[in-house]
Order: sequence, then structure tokens, then C-alpha cells
Amino acid sequence: MSYMSRPILSSRQRRVERNNRLRAVIPFLVVFLIGFGLAWLVKPGAKAVDPTTGCRYVSVIPAKVLPKPSQITVNVYNSTKRVGLAAITAIDLKTRGFKGGIVGSSKDNIRGIGEIRYGSGSRAAAERVAAYAPGTLLKHDPTKKPGDASIDLVLGEAFGQLAPDAQVQVILAIPSAQAVGKGCPQL
Repeated sequence: MSYMSRPILSSRQRRVERNNRLRAVIPFLVVFLIGFGLAWLVKPGAKAVDPTTGCRYVSVIPAKVLPKPSQITVNVYNSTKRVGLAAITAIDLKTRGFKGGIVGSSKDNIRGIGEIRYGSGSRAAAERVAAYAPGTLLKHDPTKKPGDASIDLVLGEAFGQLAPDAQVQVILAIPSAQAVGKGCPQL
């Protein structure tokens, strides 16, 4: 139907057609604005303030702020009865770019996947290692000497193998909140 053969509409009919077109467009516009608003709220670098402590929480992408594997020395300990588990895991970590540390047995009996132990100032490095061993518990180790930046990966009974590289990349791309400012808890 061409424009010229279009019937002549009354002003009421034109208004009804216009309203019908708006009714079709408005839901898409609302969904777009809601999506844009949510994206703005969770964008990297977005800030929120905790009124009780005054800490600002900043959204960060772990892959951008955590140290690179080549900067991290990982000691691997086997707390299971599976022979060679620590050695195989240590070799796998080296092939993924980590510096090799001590490989040995642990007297601890860990029933879960494992523990990642770190000293003062090494939390970020421990979080990078945790991306490769999902489900492990991060534990601050007060017995580590000052200046010892190595990370201890203690493998438990439920440990199978390190996560595939694709899964690690997904884990490191998930934004997380980080507290910044004076008096904020630093985990």
C-alpha cells in the first residue's frame, strides 16, 4: 500500500494510531533505561559509601588489580594420601606462569578442597591463586615471616585438579567490591 492510496483518517483515528505506536515503543525504552541504570551502578570504578564506617567500596575487576602469576611464588603441600598430587599440581602451576616454590607433604588433615595460606601483604596474590583452585579457603597465616610473600597451597581430600584456563579467566573477570579509605577493613 503506497502513501498515496492510504485512506484519509480523522483526527481521532490518527491519535489512536499514534498512541498504538507509542505503546509498542515504550516497553523497549523502559527495558533499555533499566539496563543502562544497572550497568551504571555496577560499572568498574563505581563507588558506594558505608555510612557506619565511612569506607568507600569500589567495584574492581580482579584480573586488572591482582599481581600476575609471574610475580607469585607458590609452595604446594599435599595433605592427602594421594602420592604425587603436590608435584603434579606444582608443575601445572609452573606451566601457567607461577614461580615454583617448595613442594612437599603437610601434616594437616584437610577434608575440603584445600587452603591457601598467605602472610601480611600477600592477600592479593592469594586471591590470584584462588582463581586457579576454586573452592579453596583463604587463610591469613600469622606464622609467616615478614617479607615472605610466598603463597602456600595446601591440597585437601576433595581437590581434583586446577581449574581450566577458560574458567580462571571467567573468575578473574567478575567484578568485586573492595574497601578503600582510612580505617577500612583490609582482608
